[in-house]
Amino acid sequence: MRIITLLLVGTVFCVGILVAGADDGAEKFWSEFRGAVINYKFDKVVSLTHFPFEIKGLDEYQPPEYHGRKGFRRNYERILVTPFVVEPGDKLLLGNMLKLVQKKTKLTRKDYLTADIIRIEQFEFERIKGRWFFTRAYVEE
Repeated sequence: MRIITLLLVGTVFCVGILVAGADDGAEKFWSEFRGAVINYKFDKVVSLTHFPFEIKGLDEYQPPEYHGRKGFRRNYERILVTPFVVEPGDKLLLGNMLKLVQKKTKLTRKDYLTADIIRIEQFEFERIKGRWFFTRAYVEE
């Protein structure tokens, strides 16, 4: 009985992730966020950001920083120029988060950590009370 219950719970969780994005508003959010970043509309980016905004270093032992709107403004460029490295297959992709946002036009299932959290390399987005927000960035010090 326990095994069946665990299987059902696991299946429901996996199906939730697989259908996430179908009508959860994430694609619309990504399009708005991406457009605001690409077109340098900082006030629009702020409206899509949850405060206090969390900035974490790449070192897991470093405590996170939390910023209000002013701190977010001071760190915005640092957030956008954060580098990323991806190794899809034999190809090594290098760039910064601004370039990645420019290139990434659609979300995919692999972007979802859970039904309510999306991670695109060094950026995390979270659905809070039914609305998507930019909530966290991982940056190099």
